[in-house]
Amino acid sequence: MKDGNHKFPWTSLPAIGEAIANALAKPGETDNQSYTIYSALKSQQEMIELAKRTLGSEGWQTSRVDVDQLFEQAMDKVKVGIISLQVIGDILRYTLSTSGYIQDVKQEDNDVLGVQVWTDDEIIQLIKNIAGNLAPLGPINDPVLQPDMLCARCDQLRLDNLEDTYGENTTDEGKSFINFERIKDFTYDFVDNAPGFSSLESAKQAGCGLCSILKEELVSSSLNNYDGEVRVSFRYQLIDFYDGPKSPGALVVTVEPADATHHKLGVAYLLSIHADDEITREWLQLTLPKPELDALSLKTLDFINDEIQGPLQQEPDLDPNFNPTRLLDLGEEDNPTIRLILTEGYQTRLKYVTLSYCWGPPAIAAGQSKTTAKTLQDRLNGISEEDLSPVILDAVKFCRALKEPIRYLWVDALCIIQGDALDWKTESGRMGSIYQNAFVTLGGLGSSSCQQSFLSRRLPSVKIDYQSHSEPSVTGSYTMMLRGEAPLEVGLEMMEPGTRCANIFQDLDIVQAAWLTRGWTFQEHHLSTRRIFIGRAGTHFSGNGYDGTWTRSEDGTQTIGPGLGISFMLKKDDWEGQLAQSGGLAEFWHKALWEYRRRALTNETDALPALSGLAKSVAEVTGARYMAGIWEHDLQVGLLWTCTMDGKDKDLDQYRPSLSRLLHDLQTKYLAPSWSPLAFRGGHPEDLLPWAYAMKVEDWDKLFDVLEIKIDIDNEGRNPYGAVRAGHVKLSASVVSLAGTRFSRESFNRDDLRNWIIRSQSNNEYVAHANLDFTPAKEDVDVDKLILLLLVGQRPDTAWSERVGLILCPAEGKGDDVYRRVGVFSINGGSWLEDNSETDAQILDKSEKRVVKVI
Repeated sequence: MKDGNHKFPWTSLPAIGEAIANALAKPGETDNQSYTIYSALKSQQEMIELAKRTLGSEGWQTSRVDVDQLFEQAMDKVKVGIISLQVIGDILRYTLSTSGYIQDVKQEDNDVLGVQVWTDDEIIQLIKNIAGNLAPLGPINDPVLQPDMLCARCDQLRLDNLEDTYGENTTDEGKSFINFERIKDFTYDFVDNAPGFSSLESAKQAGCGLCSILKEELVSSSLNNYDGEVRVSFRYQLIDFYDGPKSPGALVVTVEPADATHHKLGVAYLLSIHADDEITREWLQLTLPKPELDALSLKTLDFINDEIQGPLQQEPDLDPNFNPTRLLDLGEEDNPTIRLILTEGYQTRLKYVTLSYCWGPPAIAAGQSKTTAKTLQDRLNGISEEDLSPVILDAVKFCRALKEPIRYLWVDALCIIQGDALDWKTESGRMGSIYQNAFVTLGGLGSSSCQQSFLSRRLPSVKIDYQSHSEPSVTGSYTMMLRGEAPLEVGLEMMEPGTRCANIFQDLDIVQAAWLTRGWTFQEHHLSTRRIFIGRAGTHFSGNGYDGTWTRSEDGTQTIGPGLGISFMLKKDDWEGQLAQSGGLAEFWHKALWEYRRRALTNETDALPALSGLAKSVAEVTGARYMAGIWEHDLQVGLLWTCTMDGKDKDLDQYRPSLSRLLHDLQTKYLAPSWSPLAFRGGHPEDLLPWAYAMKVEDWDKLFDVLEIKIDIDNEGRNPYGAVRAGHVKLSASVVSLAGTRFSRESFNRDDLRNWIIRSQSNNEYVAHANLDFTPAKEDVDVDKLILLLLVGQRPDTAWSERVGLILCPAEGKGDDVYRRVGVFSINGGSWLEDNSETDAQILDKSEKRVVKVI
């Protein structure tokens, strides 16, 4: 019911009988009294965990019910007089899983009526007794699952049915098996209709296990907002691409709208394939290990313990004098009381875990466990586990489950005083040190909010029997497990030839993680030197080594570089090498900004604070001066960041604000000076040109002088890299007025780009290319008031001549020669614009040297 985390009372029939008998035995005391009794107060998830601990973690399947919808349907029936057991049951299920309906249970009532509350050990014994009665087919720790039924359509996907066409009997070292290399050529598709998916629904109702999984997933997918035909396609992906026999590792299902204009709504589902027995495993060469449904299973804990007892101990470069201001003390085995502690006065460095997670939308985040000025003293006295949100409780379980439990945990919601602006500014300024000095950072990839557990996994599966046609003695079964969903384009990229299935499943944990879309988690990730990620389908370790970063997963996959292993943690050795060269810091920082700006912030004003820890770290290594999003060290590169180039496949101009709206937001929603890439968070999250395509002007001739740089930092003493109140750069450079010009949207067949061009109003002659922070398409622009500020020029020994600088707009009410940045221009002259070279020269002739203040 819902996420399964709402606690409600569980009561056994014997307990009810005992309570009634005792009530009748005490008529004088119980006459006309109301009592609430219970045997246990637990959530479904807690009961599931106890059941898994008792019966083993394999073979479980979870059905989820939308009780809100059931409740609405039940109440509609009540209104017209339909009162059935089903209706009553649906209403009861809703009240059990929704806050505010269950009467508080009282230990005192239990005591009066002689009802004992179960311990976990007693619940485990009860589960054993029940399982012993219900599972006569095998031992209780090895449940037997029968193969699922498949519809006639899905029956075509069975590997034994594909054996003759796409398989080849092979013998190696006396062992026979099927080489399924040709199965990569198998495709099957059919047409259905969104949003109801009637074809899948019919097959689901008929009992098809695979169609049931797909229908349930599609109901909550982006295609639920699409009305029309979709093409559902199936294909197999090989486990790997190395030499030798091949075997299928994944079934890939793509669902694509027939209307190409809605292509982005398409989705891809990946199901991993696992043998259920040794015969099938050897015959089909299905070597992929099954993912652990229990994120803290013994196997997973072995993987985690091996990682943190190995590479982690090789990098002891933690500050011996640093402790966070506050930590959660999780207690010890004989006294597991949780409380908040103040570390001031501690003489030793405490080993602690940092939790990196998503708070979720405001409505959900409002229910997060917090420390406030009012609750601070209570938190110092002790914190009940019942008061912890699911994501924090998961972190507590993680710390305690380790071979060498870690006693201290840092969680922002409890270790920063919420609602206290000064404390928040102080602690956000220490964020870099908090994550850098953690023993390990725990990343909850499998959780999208503070109310969603990342330890509880849901991996729907379908079990399929197998009977070889060529070798009758080979019989068994295999299981397909849904590993996740990806946008259609991402899913198609994952299926490119040469991609290993194991890497695909690792990537899926990244693609579908809300954690990687949030702004604050960016620096939490990159400031941490060692990270454990618990995803929807796997657990991964990421560490920083001497040769870069790497990610290793519990299924044995290891990658170096992109993905969870990439790191923007700057090392002293890096700075003394290539980053110390001209433009090196600008390139490093631009790449970090490109990743960061793609993420979302609940509060736009966090744009600078959420990056302040990383900025502080870079400043300490390089000694460079930070300027609210760029660096003085590489100013001529930093000032010339640009929005992305537009093409027919990705035209972001439509998302940019009008000039008047841009100027309004720069003034009223102040985040940073207009020349900072963090000044404006509106528009499209990908609207920052990647470094690979950016203008490399670090070695160009500098055409300006810096007269003054001033940044007014908000509470500089608490976080000198955080929010700013104001800032400006005063530059002496050549200025060109744009009076008598206009903006023209033009395409170039040469590279299929769509650019804004500045042209003369009178004769339509070319003036410059414009890469604008706004779009002229939404309103008429008074171009006459804009100016070009020339900053750099191309090297004289290059055949191509070019001038690049800022497009500025007067800041009304701020005085003369005070401007805001509204874009970047380039004046091009060369082989493909030779006819305009004279115009370029004329424009430069019109320039005048001025002192300009850009705010």
